[in-house]
Amino acid sequence: MKDLVELQQLQEKVDRGEASAPERQEFITLLQKAQRHGEIAHYLDRWESEVREENEASVVVENRVDRGPNDAVPVEAPSIEDDVSRVQRYLGLADVYAHQLGKVEEAQRILRRALEYHPGEPKLIRRLADLLALNRASYPEAAKFYSLALQNDPFEQSILRMLGRIAGHLQVSDRAYGYYSALLALNPKDTEAANFVRHCRPEKPWVLNRQVRSASWTEYLKHPKHEGIMGEMIEVMRPALRQAQPGDLSRWGIQASERLSLIHPKLLSIRFLFDAFGLDTVDTYLWQDGGLSCRFEECTRPTLLVGGDLLAQCTDREKSFLLARMNYLYAKGYEICEKLDTRALAALFASFCALVGFDDVYGANAETEAWKALLEDHISVEAKESLRALAPIYAGAVDEEMLQDWRQGVLASADRAALLVSCDIDEALDTLFRYRNIRLGSMGREKVFANYGPAKELFRFALSEEYFTLRERLGWNLRPQY
Repeated sequence: MKDLVELQQLQEKVDRGEASAPERQEFITLLQKAQRHGEIAHYLDRWESEVREENEASVVVENRVDRGPNDAVPVEAPSIEDDVSRVQRYLGLADVYAHQLGKVEEAQRILRRALEYHPGEPKLIRRLADLLALNRASYPEAAKFYSLALQNDPFEQSILRMLGRIAGHLQVSDRAYGYYSALLALNPKDTEAANFVRHCRPEKPWVLNRQVRSASWTEYLKHPKHEGIMGEMIEVMRPALRQAQPGDLSRWGIQASERLSLIHPKLLSIRFLFDAFGLDTVDTYLWQDGGLSCRFEECTRPTLLVGGDLLAQCTDREKSFLLARMNYLYAKGYEICEKLDTRALAALFASFCALVGFDDVYGANAETEAWKALLEDHISVEAKESLRALAPIYAGAVDEEMLQDWRQGVLASADRAALLVSCDIDEALDTLFRYRNIRLGSMGREKVFANYGPAKELFRFALSEEYFTLRERLGWNLRPQY
């Protein structure tokens, strides 16, 4: 009896057009309990029509132009709900179809139409993905919508879990590993993610199917901020910078006896990395006091110093991440971005300008004169000619914010290249934080990642289509060993 009284009260409110979206859903629930299915269909069709008319009316209002005093006065469009209310109505309607009437396909149709009016609306995208995930046949499309939802919130663990499960069911191991590794990075105590990732982490890295004979593929890895005149200037000045800073192993406390061959036990497990990136021609030394660092020195030929902790304490994937990261910076001539902060980097670029007569530029200070004195004996005639064309552009456009963004973009690109090789975002982030001497606990990681730019950028890239597609194109897909 109570339900019938409530039903009658709600029906009167609905008929007057005064019911909210939750009240309409409750009304449908009570109709279903009373088995009044004909009325359910009537009201659902009526509400769908109202939503359609409201959207059409909103288009009329938006397209209406100003009229003169003698023009006919248009009929006012009915009151339009705000976007939030209309989205809620679509969601409520879809829920009724899916959960009250069991018409999942109808609910999907409603949400697809809602996305035409509200493209990119996260709640609609997520709800549609959840409904598509109910049917194995629609797993691929569900994954597409979950990926879209993830762009809005890359730290949403429930979405990562669904993407991991779907990829696992579809036997797309590389993607499943990527999603579960990201989930494990956020929550090290997640049993489902830990079990899957542990299954996929072989004791030794997989063998790359091809050698990277050029760095052209790294263009696909460039962070959006990694653009600007600074890169062109570094390319021009790279030879002079290297000649002006000859390597000195004794400075780092390294003896000749600490040279490492590529068949040394500490390098053998990551030999694939040296082969893939052409590092087999580089002299490699153990740098006992280097910690997790690695760096290149310009000796008789390029010389790689590998920190003692990096070799002793890191897994093979972590070693791959740190070495690939430094190799990217060195190959591009950007290792200077790792060594210098924004202020010191500005002084260096100011010295490039000063070499061709542009003295009054952002960043000029006492260090600029020191760099100029160091470089002027090593710069070639061709490099000077190139600088004469680039220096006016730099002087007229670059400020602290632009240079800081560029430096961050360069380092983010290096992180991306390293992740592409190591493939495990959980280990990569843990390594990145240890390398930066930042303690990463087991709780509250989402907030830490969100507030630390390099981690947030790398996390987003690890879940992007660009990342998975590029690994597939290079033939570096993970093939887990079960």
